[in-house]
Amino acid sequence: MTGRRRPAERRWGLITATGLFTVIPVPPRDEITSSDAEAAINWLPALGALIGSAAGVLGWLTFWFGGSPFLGAVVCVGLFALITGGLHLDGLADTMDALASRKPREAALAIMKRSDIGPMGVLAILFAVLFQVAGVTHVLAVGSLGQVIAVCALAGVIGRLAVVGACAGPNSARSGGFGDIFVGVMSPIQVGAISLAAAFAVVAAATVWTNPVGFYAAALISVAVVAIQHRRLSKRFGGMTGDLFGCLIESGQTFVIVFACLSI
Repeated sequence: MTGRRRPAERRWGLITATGLFTVIPVPPRDEITSSDAEAAINWLPALGALIGSAAGVLGWLTFWFGGSPFLGAVVCVGLFALITGGLHLDGLADTMDALASRKPREAALAIMKRSDIGPMGVLAILFAVLFQVAGVTHVLAVGSLGQVIAVCALAGVIGRLAVVGACAGPNSARSGGFGDIFVGVMSPIQVGAISLAAAFAVVAAATVWTNPVGFYAAALISVAVVAIQHRRLSKRFGGMTGDLFGCLIESGQTFVIVFACLSI
């Protein structure tokens, strides 16, 4: 963890997170310091909630203006991917290719770093997008605008919450990679505080859900699955990378949408 952040760094947190994790143009920074990285990660779950809410609203509007639930879901999931530049899907694909290789750590990391996508990566993207579209289609078909926003906002938060936890870890799997600047920037206290804020957000979102207990269960199961995934990936690769961050984000997004649509 870095020292106490200056007020300017706190103000830049959301802007830095937006610049690093989306394609939305923001004022450029000359250099991203560890303090900048810490501020950005503090804002990452909130950024995910904003992206998810926007995607949910756009998907619902597509449906409300005469599109089918399927078309609305495609628009919703498409916005998730477009606004992040497809980087998280790319991270998911690279991670699956590296895992499927069954090679030693260094060789697997080399595969992860390559720009091409193998068959397992293609399948990972395909099934992640299909599950997300299918889940959002169901919520659009039977739910309200509030319910669509709730599930999409939660989907944007959970995987990013895992990244917050990962940034409290001491190891980077690959020196000099994108994930390297985030290693150790978060303290357990910060992770706990952000997790508590996320829990309050889940409670608030559950008020619009037909089955609040099911919504809580969807959130808890998704958190547990992504936490296990984070632990196994970190052990397999000896730390975290930017691609592994993307894998966690996409996995959390997919799990939330699937489990939530089963509880509505």
